[in-house]
Amino acid sequence: MLHLDFATRRSVVGTLYTATDVAGGQTKEQRGLLEALALHVMRVPPSAAATTSPQEAAAAIEKPRLRRAVGEILAMLELVRHPPSSTLTSERWSARPVSRALCSLAALRARHGAPPGYLT
Repeated sequence: MLHLDFATRRSVVGTLYTATDVAGGQTKEQRGLLEALALHVMRVPPSAAATTSPQEAAAAIEKPRLRRAVGEILAMLELVRHPPSSTLTSERWSARPVSRALCSLAALRARHGAPPGYLT
């Protein structure tokens, strides 16, 4: 993603940090992944990532392909949340097909725990 200008990369990183700062904040696993993405993939120091509103994110992340990539990264970040957030497993989010799939995965993980060796 280094082909993007610094302002766009900073907005992407800010969006990722802001979107995952729910239900008690980011988990250790999410913070580790976010820091790796910010520093090594986006080359944006985490301290440069500012809180980003949905309107700011939409204005900064205009290209459909980039929006899709950010959405996929957000889905991955939510899947590494341990324990799963109550927001993800709530019925309110189960209306969309992708959300239903994420809710099912999170509910299974919450019910049965993580597989042996998962995120240890």
